[in-house]
Amino acid sequence: MIDPVEIAHQFDFPAIVSQVSAYGSGIINDTFVVTFANPPPFVHPRLGKRAILQGINSAVFPDPNLIMDNLAVVLEHAANKDHEDLSEFILPPIYKTRQGASCFQDESKQYWRAIGFIENTVTSNILENIHQAREAGAALGAFHQLLADIPVERLHDTLPGFHDTPEYLRRFDALLEAGVLATEPGLKVTGAKYLFSNEREIALCRDYCFEQIEKHRTLSNLLYDIQPAISPRIMHGDPKLNNFLFDQDSGQAVSIIDLDTLKPGIIHYDLGDCVRSCCNKGGEMPSDIEAVRFDVDDFKHILEGYLSRASKLFDTRDFDLLFDVVRLLPFELALRFFTDYLEGNRYFKVETPHDNLYRARVQLQLLSSIESQENRLREVISESQ
Repeated sequence: MIDPVEIAHQFDFPAIVSQVSAYGSGIINDTFVVTFANPPPFVHPRLGKRAILQGINSAVFPDPNLIMDNLAVVLEHAANKDHEDLSEFILPPIYKTRQGASCFQDESKQYWRAIGFIENTVTSNILENIHQAREAGAALGAFHQLLADIPVERLHDTLPGFHDTPEYLRRFDALLEAGVLATEPGLKVTGAKYLFSNEREIALCRDYCFEQIEKHRTLSNLLYDIQPAISPRIMHGDPKLNNFLFDQDSGQAVSIIDLDTLKPGIIHYDLGDCVRSCCNKGGEMPSDIEAVRFDVDDFKHILEGYLSRASKLFDTRDFDLLFDVVRLLPFELALRFFTDYLEGNRYFKVETPHDNLYRARVQLQLLSSIESQENRLREVISESQ
């Protein structure tokens, strides 16, 4: 068993490590917060007191050094850019190891990295108000605008095939051909918490996921086929709501974190994933599936916030794509969750064997809500141009 305290001591922090504690609820990496004893003054009032320590999931990121290279490029660019209107928007710095490396590899061959903890901020799993919705959109727009002039060839593609929805569908179809549809999962309800109360509910949920994926399989090519005609930019890759940091007093969004997925790509995916997460009134793992619905008002305010910072990045064609992007992202994530469930939960971290099945169900419920409000969503998009 790896001791995170021992791992923390491998990094060249500005002060003595006093405590290391588990942190957050991420489903990819193992995350801890490192507290310093008597930290010296730092260049930014929000930085220098604590750090985030993460064990990088090698099944997702086989070469963590590429992640850190990308982050270094982005941080250097942000530090050297004159952006007065983004003065309150910050990105977390990197802490190197005592040997000057960007990552530390432990005895089990797992890679670890450390970045600055941004103080006096809060995160949220469900939007609390329209101000927060607008701030989340503005933060993503600020992020895209800040990095818009970085040549994409300067960044590594750390996740080849990420957002390749047709490939996700081909992988799913390969499972069908292998007979997974006719095979019982062999998983009992024990430990499933509130997700399912009996095995019949598990079977019904599996059937629903199969049916909805089959019904919506033509969605997979909506954006992928036209990507060559869209200029690639630097994308965040995972702009879900709890990756935005809001000032604990004013509610202003001051950062977007979890930058492992930084890569060249199509920023439409980021905006689609942001609204997928933020506009779901039930959250990612609600106790009641009926609580899942897509809030059009939240979407309106997120879009307003985004365009207040990044309107120069959007033209008429981009607005024309937006509704399809909004419904594509929950479908893609549902497909990934359900495939991972059928494969034995190899990618996304789970607490029970059925978590990824339920996650897929939530995203498909969200997709249904989006499609039932198509006219209203298209009106909002049209009015925002």
